[in-house]
Amino acid sequence: MIFDWIARVTKEHRNKVITIFALLTAIAAYQGSKLRFEGDVSSLLPEEDTRLYREIIDQVGSQADLVILLEGEDPEQLALAAEKFRSTMAKHPNVKSVTYRPKMEGPLPQEYAPRLSPAEMTQRLIVVREKLKKGLIDIAVKEDPLGIKEDLAREARKRFSGFRFDLSDGMLYAPNRKAILVIIAGHKKPHDLEAARSTYDLATSISVPVRVSMTGGYAVAVVMQETIRSDFFNTGIFSIVGVTLMFLFGFRRLRAIPFAAIPIGVGTILTLGLTQMIYERLTPITIVFAPMLVGLGIDFPIHFYNRWRAEGDIRKAIAGFGPSVFAAALTTSAVLWCLAPSRLNAYRELGVIAGCGVLLTLAATLFLCPIIGSKVKNIQAPRFNITRLGSQVFPLLILFTLAMTVFASKGIRFQGDAANWVGHAPVFQTQVRIANLFEGTLETVFFLSRSEKEAEELKPKLEQLVDEGVFSGVAPAYPPLRSPTFQTDFANALSNAGFRKGAFTDYSDWIQERLQADAPKLLVSVGMLKERVREREHREKIHTQISEATGIEFTGGTVLTQSLDNTFREDAQRATLHAAIAILFITLILLRKIHHTFFALIPVIFGAIWTLGIMNLIQIQVDPLSVTVFMLMGGISIDHGIHMVSRAKQIGGEHASAELFRPIVLTSGTSLIGFGSLITATHPMVHSFGTTVMIGISAGLFATILILPVLLAKAFPRKTG
Repeated sequence: MIFDWIARVTKEHRNKVITIFALLTAIAAYQGSKLRFEGDVSSLLPEEDTRLYREIIDQVGSQADLVILLEGEDPEQLALAAEKFRSTMAKHPNVKSVTYRPKMEGPLPQEYAPRLSPAEMTQRLIVVREKLKKGLIDIAVKEDPLGIKEDLAREARKRFSGFRFDLSDGMLYAPNRKAILVIIAGHKKPHDLEAARSTYDLATSISVPVRVSMTGGYAVAVVMQETIRSDFFNTGIFSIVGVTLMFLFGFRRLRAIPFAAIPIGVGTILTLGLTQMIYERLTPITIVFAPMLVGLGIDFPIHFYNRWRAEGDIRKAIAGFGPSVFAAALTTSAVLWCLAPSRLNAYRELGVIAGCGVLLTLAATLFLCPIIGSKVKNIQAPRFNITRLGSQVFPLLILFTLAMTVFASKGIRFQGDAANWVGHAPVFQTQVRIANLFEGTLETVFFLSRSEKEAEELKPKLEQLVDEGVFSGVAPAYPPLRSPTFQTDFANALSNAGFRKGAFTDYSDWIQERLQADAPKLLVSVGMLKERVREREHREKIHTQISEATGIEFTGGTVLTQSLDNTFREDAQRATLHAAIAILFITLILLRKIHHTFFALIPVIFGAIWTLGIMNLIQIQVDPLSVTVFMLMGGISIDHGIHMVSRAKQIGGEHASAELFRPIVLTSGTSLIGFGSLITATHPMVHSFGTTVMIGISAGLFATILILPVLLAKAFPRKTG
């Protein structure tokens, strides 16, 4: 038998086992050190949902990769601060442009082609010449004889009429002139974390005597990366230390510390290395695998140690505890693997990482614990008659269950406000302040036109959405104007109008630059949303309005959020159903009898009802991560049920409940500590996940120790084998 073989190998080849695990752990630690941390919502979604978004961002980029909001009482001081940011940031190799004083840059639209025809230029210059003779011309006409700059400025004001800018000085002032925007576009995209960080770090190093706030793709990427990294290490370390101390408290022996810490530490590091090899990154959802493994994996050393103390012999301990703990690990892993078929990258990655991690931690326990605890003596653990307590409170528990069933019948309450998924970090608060100050947001919607005709037809539709208050401004796509003979035609027009050679040189050079400006690789029109779109119903309304008005595919941050919202609901429900089927199927195979399987499922059934009832009672809403609570609660609770039923078949229900009371309380307590560490996380989804899982674990624990013993005592009144 496999467990006899493990006992023999760990006894006869102790040094080889240690060497192999030490080598694997070192390699995994090295690999794990190269993991990336990504907080971009697009990293959570399937590729088909982000295809258009990434195509546009990669080919065209964003014009607001970093947005700096400067606030103060003195407009002149704000202008000086903005200029300091411009001059400093322009030196960074990744910075493409820095704007606080908007300029008419980029290629000219094709609609200006008639304006640049030789006849039209000649006619306009003749008019300018006549006005000059009569002294009727102003400085603006001298600087813009063909009227192109004036038309461009008029068009820009029209397109961005939804924003409230004070452009009297040509700067992006707020109407009260107590705030100004500096908008930075980079060559690299926000998901290029190295470029985003170096650009963001330079901006944060600039010292000015006004209030500085930052947002935009670079700022969000860097802040979210720091948040995820910090939460990962803090919760991981807290959970390992916490469960080890809980283990020590439960068994009250110092030698229990390495018995608990080494296998879960090795299992976690091996999983880190595997994660780097497969995915190379961690996201806001997958970072929870570390405390998850600690909370789940500590169960193996607890049951091993408890059985070893009772048996006093390594072979008997492994043979006795091996099958049931392997079954428990298999069901837990299977539950987690039910996330693997999900469309969401985040669920798929979490299922594979955590599912493999449980088995790796089990392997570390089976091979290392016999070596660590080779001198454990036979110590009969004290037993607590939990069956008697369960019998006394059983009627109350049934009433409680009925009450929770009423609340549970309302179903799962989903969190519809996407702002609560990412939190209220300063980068997001800055977005709110900008929206309040300028009555327009920086949330963009992209439209990709496949032809020049489609782009031209889209333009009035976007302007209509500005009039309807959906967009605060739009920037329609247009094919660039090219005129290889412009300089010659302009010189001839000057001569025909009676101007000397070389007149308006700066103006003609400006037009020539526009005619040679880089054309965008894609015809992308941009709309900037008038209001922040947070609630699910609001998103659906806005997207429907945009879709009906334009009739073409569009993408952007709100579209990705909506895709995540829809997908996680569908995937979570499907994965939970698959997990329930897997739990039932595997438990039936292991226990072989239907009524034994039913008893093992008692903690799962009652725990799920209590968990959902309590969540609805205290109005907890689930997000893309916390919605998996029912899968995890089921995976943990079924472990308790399998251990209890397996042992009840051997020594009777009452004795099994008494013997396993301590390890079950310990395993649940350590799981509570492991998952409870997530409550300290700053990322809202991770924090919410910790809260909901703690409710689920507690519900499963009380169902196991208060309801199941009563039923097992009647079903297995004496030792059956």
